[in-house]
Amino acid sequence: MSRPAPVSALLLAAALSCVHRAGPPAAPAPAAQGGTAGSAPSQDAGRDDGFRAAQPPPLDRPLRFDAPVPVQRHLSNGLRVLAVENHALPLVTVELMVPAGVDRERPGQAGLAELTASALVEGTRRRSATELAIAIEDLAAQLGASAALEATTVHLSCLAEALEPGLDLLADVVTAPAFREEDVSRVKGVHLTGLALKRGRPAALAHDEAVRLLFGEANPWGQPAGGTPATVRSIRANDLAAFHAANYR
Repeated sequence: MSRPAPVSALLLAAALSCVHRAGPPAAPAPAAQGGTAGSAPSQDAGRDDGFRAAQPPPLDRPLRFDAPVPVQRHLSNGLRVLAVENHALPLVTVELMVPAGVDRERPGQAGLAELTASALVEGTRRRSATELAIAIEDLAAQLGASAALEATTVHLSCLAEALEPGLDLLADVVTAPAFREEDVSRVKGVHLTGLALKRGRPAALAHDEAVRLLFGEANPWGQPAGGTPATVRSIRANDLAAFHAANYR
């Protein structure tokens, strides 16, 4: 197997601000011809469906969208950083992307990438699951991870003033996860519940069958999304540690 590529990071300092501009009020609809004197005009008069005006209100000015252009930097360890700034609100979003997902799962280990991502935020070698949860809560931050077909994303959202300690937590979960037996068992239990609920979602079952036919059962992409109850139960804490050591670099 070729050596995994270095992880890539996307640092997005973004705050979205939406302003809704109401159009001018619609003029009262004229009374229907033939109506009795003093009768109220029909609410649907001048409207095409009773809810929208027959003609949309004119725009104050032409709308224009300028797509943000990220600034790219490289750290001394090879990590690529993309930064987009928007100072409308004092919020920072950080996404660390690891080029390893379902495509790195071995046969019989379907669900391993997602379990590894979920277990990252369940405790590190420096912090227990409870201590990590308290640290995140103290910063009023959000920290989580999810696995896709070709990548795993670790997501941090916090106030700008909490960025430095927030990055410390993100680095801790990415570089030093503990994968304790009790934490992995808890993550597996939640995952198995999700797989049981999936049996009642026809669209999800149809997707699993479609990828099986398209990629074949020997391909990691041809396995059911998130694995099966049998494969998830067979995965152990040392499997998560091995997957992390091989791919999170």
